[in-house]
Amino acid sequence: MVTYTIYNDGTIRVDNSFDASKSETELIPRIGMRMQLPANIVNAEYYGRGPWGNYEDRKTSTFIDRYISPINEMVTKYVLPQENAHHTDANWLAVTQRSGNGLLFVADDVFQFNVSNYLLETVSNGESLNNDAAVGDAPRNKHINDYVPSDKVDLFIDFRMQGVGGNNSWGKLPLEEYLIRPASTPVSYGFTIIPIQNTKQINNFFN
Repeated sequence: MVTYTIYNDGTIRVDNSFDASKSETELIPRIGMRMQLPANIVNAEYYGRGPWGNYEDRKTSTFIDRYISPINEMVTKYVLPQENAHHTDANWLAVTQRSGNGLLFVADDVFQFNVSNYLLETVSNGESLNNDAAVGDAPRNKHINDYVPSDKVDLFIDFRMQGVGGNNSWGKLPLEEYLIRPASTPVSYGFTIIPIQNTKQINNFFN
């Protein structure tokens, strides 16, 4: 269940609770929320693990700091298109236009996120059980040259995504501590969305 509390200054409080404890599904790939923003959102600034993509079982080479990046550079183009450029342990994320106008997402604790010009369905079309997207009519992209940017920005604010796995060279599931099983729910998490007119305003919240 998701609860939105909207304030008269444009701030939106988001509280999300998720319960799959009675589900017969063996694994849950990710728990979070997705939204799509217009293409004039071009920059990302965040405090979390970076600068490159990282996952719960692939993050010791990344460090918690403040990072700034054009969104069109927040992609890892694997030979076989797939989910990529995830970020963990983030306290906040700002996504903005060139003018600095945009949205600031502030975690109650920490969240994980993806922000990309490449829609998930175009890089992971669900044709195998280990993919992240639902099976649908998305193009069956098979090669590094098949990455096509969208006229939207795909944004995920996640409570958690399972690890990458592949400890046996490739194919093996993540270690148990990096999996999400229905028995580990219910979970609750929250964050606040704050409209900003320029990136200097970020410092007003984190001095």
